[in-house]
Amino acid sequence: MTIDEPQFTSSDVAELVGEPEGRIRHWHHCGFNRFFGAKDGYAVRYSTRDIAGFAVARDLVRMAFPTPLAARIGAIVMHRAPESDAVLTGTPEQIAMITPPPGSGIPMDRTSWRVPGPSTSTVSIPVGDIWADISARAAKRGGL
Repeated sequence: MTIDEPQFTSSDVAELVGEPEGRIRHWHHCGFNRFFGAKDGYAVRYSTRDIAGFAVARDLVRMAFPTPLAARIGAIVMHRAPESDAVLTGTPEQIAMITPPPGSGIPMDRTSWRVPGPSTSTVSIPVGDIWADISARAAKRGGL
């Protein structure tokens, strides 16, 4: 098994991310489905990389980022496994302008999403720590 093999259910994601399963399903239907998870019949399966991106996107949603924009940013920063000390830092406007790497397969929105109100404050999300935590916890559950 690899970190990109979809093997976890939404209840696994809820446990690994620390959110109720209902919220995971809600976010999936509100825009996370374009970036995380693979359909398996009626179910959705998530990879370790999906879950780590989900955790980053969750933090952005909590900062009032629109759900689809947060999901796209989460997918972009977890496209490659980040270094353990990697931190996503910038103003909300700068973070919203992050684009996917060429050839990544991550769709770019035609919609111009509005970020939380104009701010000079800096947002910092420790993506390296999130990656290390999620990948270690997923490995204990049987993922790699």
